[in-house]
Amino acid sequence: MSAAKKRKVGDAVLEALDTARAELEERETNLEQREEALRKAIEGVEHEKQLMAGRKPSDVLPINIGGTKLAVLRSTLCQYESSLLAAKFSGRWDDSVAKDADGAFFIDQPIELMLPLINYLRDKAIAAPDVALDLPCNTNAAGETLATHKQARFMRLVEYFGMTPFVYQQAFAIWRGGEAQSSFTCGPEPSVSCKAWGTYQLGPVGHERVVKSFEIVLGASIERVQIGWAYTPDPTSSNYFPRKVKQLEVAAGGTRVVRLEHQSRTSDANVPSTDTSQIL
Repeated sequence: MSAAKKRKVGDAVLEALDTARAELEERETNLEQREEALRKAIEGVEHEKQLMAGRKPSDVLPINIGGTKLAVLRSTLCQYESSLLAAKFSGRWDDSVAKDADGAFFIDQPIELMLPLINYLRDKAIAAPDVALDLPCNTNAAGETLATHKQARFMRLVEYFGMTPFVYQQAFAIWRGGEAQSSFTCGPEPSVSCKAWGTYQLGPVGHERVVKSFEIVLGASIERVQIGWAYTPDPTSSNYFPRKVKQLEVAAGGTRVVRLEHQSRTSDANVPSTDTSQIL
């Protein structure tokens, strides 16, 4: 082999070694990063265990609501995990939540507003998922009807604690299509699954709160969908029809989140502007 050929072979070997060394260093770096991420995750789990040590859903919590004391199960307050109320009393923040002189958790709200919410959660804890409960916004603890301004204050309280989807729930109902091919899930995040084309209405359950916006999460198999608002004075009347405000073309295999804001209509005599039922 000539000297030139030997140099070429040697250069190729050196280049291959450099490439292999660079790949090895990159893998070592990635491994170190993964080990560091795992270490932090383990530390986070250990910290979470320390925060939650000795704290269980069956804990009975002493609560002071605006000067009135009562006891509530932790699990009762934490039913809706996405809410501020659940986060506050989950056990993670027990050491930092405000307490009174006796060590009871303090909630700086009127008892006449907070107690109906707690009693509603108590009822919800023992009710079947598909059982509709009376909403707590119309009467106080004594069963007396609340004034309009107090009902509005109660709604603000529910909103503050992030409980609106849990207390003022919505549900899907079939409007057109095959009912046998549709299945529904109730709760704070209602859903519908269908095997064939269908039209579904999302409306309030046991209340008349106006819906101003909503989000629809489209599954991966959705290809075409129309989403909008339904306007009607009477859903059972022959004049009932949906008003389409948004049409989407969604590629198969994609997942989309669609949010619609309600826009009131004042000029269309055939479309009353006061109804805000959703239609999918």
